[in-house]
Amino acid sequence: KVGLLLHSEEKDESDAIKRLANYTISTLNHTTTSLELIEQYHDSTYLSLMTGVCNLLKQNVVAITSASDSTLTAIQVNLAGQFHVPLISAVATNPFLAETFGQNFELRLSPSDVYQSQAIFNILKEYNWYQFSILASADDYGIN
Repeated sequence: KVGLLLHSEEKDESDAIKRLANYTISTLNHTTTSLELIEQYHDSTYLSLMTGVCNLLKQNVVAITSASDSTLTAIQVNLAGQFHVPLISAVATNPFLAETFGQNFELRLSPSDVYQSQAIFNILKEYNWYQFSILASADDYGIN
């Protein structure tokens, strides 16, 4: 069983992730592997998110897939990791996620923000731009 943690308020994103997960499961099921996809929805509250992870863990999933941002992924990895269940993170990019937990149970599908920062710095150097502005949000995404 593989858990799929979806945000109930982001319908288009959830539908796309469900289609991708179902395609992957159906492809793998044509091999010797037989997987079942367990869907769990959560809203914007931390309690709902943690309840969703716990419900998946109660169903004995071997992994959880999520499209949450870095802040919510940190909560999911911390909770699922306590039970040695890996979290497959589709969009979390915070470079400190891997360092936060002793045993890392996060599999990241998108690169860390470190690479984006290095690319921006290389562009600035290449074009000899010494004056520039940085805009950032005051959350995990902007701060880290």
